[in-house]
Amino acid sequence: MTALGPKAKGRITRYLWYVLLGLAVLAAVGLCYRHSLRPERVNREHADAPSEEFRCLTRRLQFDSPADHWLSRKEAEDDLDELEWLLENRYSYLKLKGADYRAALDTIRSALGDGISRRDLALQLTKFIALFGDGHSRVASSSVHPRSLCSHFSPFLVEESGGRLVAFKPDRSGFVDPDFPYLRAMDGLPVSAWLEAAGQYVADGSPQYARYHTIRTLRYVECLREELGLSESASIAVELESADGSMSKQVEPPLAEEGPVYGFWPRRESCVLPTNIGYFRIGPFMDHKPEFLDELVETMNRFKDTNGLVIDIRKNSGGSRAPLRVLLPFFMAASDLPRVVNVAAYRLGTRDRKEQFEARYLYPASSPQWSKAERAAVEQFAATFQPEWPLPKGEFSEWHYFVISPAGGEDYYHYDKPVVILMDRWNFSACDIFLGAFKGCENVTLVGLPSGGGSGCYEDYRLSNCQIRISLSSMASFQPNGKLYDGNGIQPDIIVEPIPTDFIGSTDSVLDAARALLDSSQQARDIRDVLGVTHVAGKYHLTDKDFLNEGADQILALGSRVIKVWFHNLQGSYPFNSKWPDADSLVDTAESPYFRELFDKPFSTYIMMCFSRGRGDAYFRNGMTEQQKLDEQRQFYELAKHLLTTYGETGKTFVLQHWEGDWLIRGSFDRNADPTPTAISGMIDWLNARQAGVNQATQEVGRHGVRVYHAAEVNRVVSSMEAGRPGLVNKVLPHTNLDLVSYSAWDAATARHQDSNVLREALDFIAANMPDSPDFGDRNVYLGEFGMPENQYTAEQIQKAIPNAVKTALDWGCPYVVYWQLYCNELKDLKAKPAVQSNDAVKGFWLIRPDGSKSWAWHYFNRLLTSVR
Repeated sequence: MTALGPKAKGRITRYLWYVLLGLAVLAAVGLCYRHSLRPERVNREHADAPSEEFRCLTRRLQFDSPADHWLSRKEAEDDLDELEWLLENRYSYLKLKGADYRAALDTIRSALGDGISRRDLALQLTKFIALFGDGHSRVASSSVHPRSLCSHFSPFLVEESGGRLVAFKPDRSGFVDPDFPYLRAMDGLPVSAWLEAAGQYVADGSPQYARYHTIRTLRYVECLREELGLSESASIAVELESADGSMSKQVEPPLAEEGPVYGFWPRRESCVLPTNIGYFRIGPFMDHKPEFLDELVETMNRFKDTNGLVIDIRKNSGGSRAPLRVLLPFFMAASDLPRVVNVAAYRLGTRDRKEQFEARYLYPASSPQWSKAERAAVEQFAATFQPEWPLPKGEFSEWHYFVISPAGGEDYYHYDKPVVILMDRWNFSACDIFLGAFKGCENVTLVGLPSGGGSGCYEDYRLSNCQIRISLSSMASFQPNGKLYDGNGIQPDIIVEPIPTDFIGSTDSVLDAARALLDSSQQARDIRDVLGVTHVAGKYHLTDKDFLNEGADQILALGSRVIKVWFHNLQGSYPFNSKWPDADSLVDTAESPYFRELFDKPFSTYIMMCFSRGRGDAYFRNGMTEQQKLDEQRQFYELAKHLLTTYGETGKTFVLQHWEGDWLIRGSFDRNADPTPTAISGMIDWLNARQAGVNQATQEVGRHGVRVYHAAEVNRVVSSMEAGRPGLVNKVLPHTNLDLVSYSAWDAATARHQDSNVLREALDFIAANMPDSPDFGDRNVYLGEFGMPENQYTAEQIQKAIPNAVKTALDWGCPYVVYWQLYCNELKDLKAKPAVQSNDAVKGFWLIRPDGSKSWAWHYFNRLLTSVR
């Protein structure tokens, strides 16, 4: 064997050194990689004794549940150290409220003992993270949420009205007890104690956010019983109290096996409301999908010619900012400057923030994204922007801006009519940004309750040992005025609280307030086209003109453009100076000279009491055959078609109705009688057949500057509302699809005139039983008859009752308010023969008396009707 020379030995030695060096490098890289996989944790001295301030964080709940994952003390301590590191290096709002997070974590640590279950640690961390007041930051693992740990729940839902809690059924069909709607106590403890226990699990953010989410947490009865030290039970003892707080009632319903769900409420669809107000419902989530955004644009174009707009985002929890970016340009003129709607900075060290910020349309001032006008707007804005919370130095990025500019394109236009946006405490995150952008815009009013307040751009982390997922905000986000979203929310311009019946769908007081605001801010409703008068069967006349048109001229002279007339029993209804021709059909009547003259007069609305020819008024009481239904539909189809074709482009509206239906369905004027099941069924068929005829004509002819509607008329509402008596309102209306319903309101506006709330409640009750209609929404109830006979009531009573009824009906949103009537139709002495000349010969249902003098009511209505000119 040949010995190696010195040079060869040298090469081998160098080679071995290279190998060893390579192995050392690989080992170092491996160690670094292994170290990189280890979670970052703080390393500091910890307090041994718990802080009394945070002792509530150490509570463990004793649930009868399957064995949970157990963490040793060391594992739990490591996770707490890991969480502390994340807070100090990744969390944006760590220093916002000055929470002593180290003392709180040490308190949890001090009570670990030999270890802790994953469930209990998660509940403790839920309470801990709530200290920072940030609704986006939370324990995000659903498996350890109080909801997931409960097997039984409250059997009712709770909302707040006027500082008191309202208890109602989960399906929103009514209150737990209609006479005792408010919740006072549960299991012998006042509601305040339950709220205090529930509040530990809710972020200590804005007052409205904390209150609202605390109330919603009351559902988790089992968890809260543990917090309160109460015994388990399959039921819950509940104390309810009356509206005036003077009485209470004890009930003990069983707990529910499934948690009750609040859901999206109120459940409404976008539509055009009466008085041509657009109603734009957006929810329950601000979506970014193209089809959702396209629908927003289509809906805005649908509302282009409306007189005002309601945008309803109540119970919308947030989502994407894309809907704001699509909608706000509709409310900007082409000449408007770009608008900065949000300013934010992200916590340094968090990953993927550039991508996350761009998804939120947030860019730094130096971004090439901006147009020249947008860059100028950012520079001008930045020069004066003052954040209420100075960001901790060295911990945040530069400022980023969300800017929206006017939009061009054929789909966009400038909506310059009054706008009301409805908001509530559930609005959060993207909804906060939405509301903040519209706040202060010209013609825009925010109505409702303050929004929740939150804009954190959270990041998810999973603690290494317990595998609990934690969400932590990475962004500090500000309103254009410098206020943080978190802890503040957006304040409405007008605060309107819901009332108890809003939660069960009987009313929507917030929407009512919006509509009233729009109606009062513009001439959306000309009162001359709302306030009308009935003219029928008067017992005297004042001229030689045919009686129908004599009265019509008097109503026009009063100032009204709404008249209610009878299209039935014409010789008895309009006897003086008239010779009515025979009429075999409803169309023949419409073509009679007297009605042609009436329809040529400058009325905007004719409310006409109509019945089909050839049958009695209430023949339906014996049930209806298929042939009868078809014939009823045919006759109303023919009349509606005639009106639609003859009076096209006149702007007129015709409403076809019957007279007081609660007498019709009973077949008598007996207040103590109830309608038979056959009569109820028959009336449903009868009304739907009449409506079908009007619908058929409208679909066939279309609406070319003229509208025809069909209505029922109810008159015994209060007894159904207060005593549950069966009547047209609660047994018939829910099974119809009518355009409108008239309320002949003698049982409320006259019999109960001392309390105007009765009329409002009756209107609410009718609307709750009446299905919404396409053109009138849920305000498809009009006041079809009201009045007060002058010869039977005092002047003081009349002068109080009539204005109260008018104001109540107008404030409620009735599309028509029709007074009974022009000339009195009721004789004191039934043997007397018209035409009478004495004012004492009749009961006094009048605007003009037999002697030609005008009543106080005439002057009252004339002032209302002429004030708009």
